[in-house]
Amino acid sequence: MSSIAGLRTWGKGSQQYLQGQRGPRNGCMVQVILNGVSITNGASDELFDVNSLNASVIIGFEYYTVASTPPRFNTSGGRVGGAHCGTAVFWTK
Repeated sequence: MSSIAGLRTWGKGSQQYLQGQRGPRNGCMVQVILNGVSITNGASDELFDVNSLNASVIIGFEYYTVASTPPRFNTSGGRVGGAHCGTAVFWTK
């Protein structure tokens, strides 16, 4: 994921989180959607460890910048975080 423009990972040890690099707050946490369901809106107290997903079950990944997040994934409701920092969508088996 480190080669996706506007997205970077950070973390400690085996835990890795996703940050958007564009938008009103550079370096803010992205919203995470898993199989169409919002897992976290990107608020700092709701971090999602991407390493908690088994790579063998991931069949698709989409990343949307702030401006390109489709309305169906824009669940942030105007709060800081969520689609205001980008959206990572994982699809699994």
